[in-house]
Amino acid sequence: MTHSHSPRRRGARRAVRIALLTSSGILAAFLVTFLVVGFFVDLGGIVEKQLKSAAPKIEEQLGRPLRFGSVKLKLLPSPRIELRDIAVEAAPGQTGLMAQPLVKVGVVRVKLSLLTLLSSFGKRATVENLEVDDLKVQVLRNADGSLSYQDILDRLGTQPEKPPPTQEEIDRLGGIVLRNAALNDAGIYFYDLSTPVGASRPITLDHIQLTGKDLQLFGVSTLTLDMAVLTGQPNLHLSLKVGPMPRDLQVTRSE
Repeated sequence: MTHSHSPRRRGARRAVRIALLTSSGILAAFLVTFLVVGFFVDLGGIVEKQLKSAAPKIEEQLGRPLRFGSVKLKLLPSPRIELRDIAVEAAPGQTGLMAQPLVKVGVVRVKLSLLTLLSSFGKRATVENLEVDDLKVQVLRNADGSLSYQDILDRLGTQPEKPPPTQEEIDRLGGIVLRNAALNDAGIYFYDLSTPVGASRPITLDHIQLTGKDLQLFGVSTLTLDMAVLTGQPNLHLSLKVGPMPRDLQVTRSE
């Protein structure tokens, strides 16, 4: 009896070893592929396709063309994305200053903490760095007193109102921490086209540098602002701490 079962047992053990080796090989190949893709492959093309598919809906809501340039995305060692040359263009058919973009952004960079995402199973997210460089906003006042973005406000005013966030959504926002945020070299320029002086010399808020540390809904956030008001050199500095918001925060819509 013992001798008759030995070949079967040896065959079963061999089959188990083969199965284990095959499974290990598949896992190793998957791990190597993930590491190669994560460290060396730029997945920005996937994000760019998603942006292009989403752009028409946003353009319909704003009534303005959108522009964005190259996109870079790497998954390892930490997920990070870079988006360049973003703009909300002028309304079609404009000339002169009115033909220039309403909003331009040179580059946006975001870096996430992979460990926080994995350890919390996606319930919490830590943004290690968020940088927005070279944000420029150009506002014009026409001779009739209307502003250059009035058409966007009018269009958004026709959109259905969204309900206030639920407590679950607020709690989900509370799980997001922004460790370091920076708005670098931003500027806001206001032209008054109703006067020759206002059309040639804008009122400026320039060289805006806004930084934030540990920004979170239910924690203490630190903000620092430096900018040049009506001059070419920084002449305003503010530093403050904000928060925390109450855990039972209620958001209501005023009538």
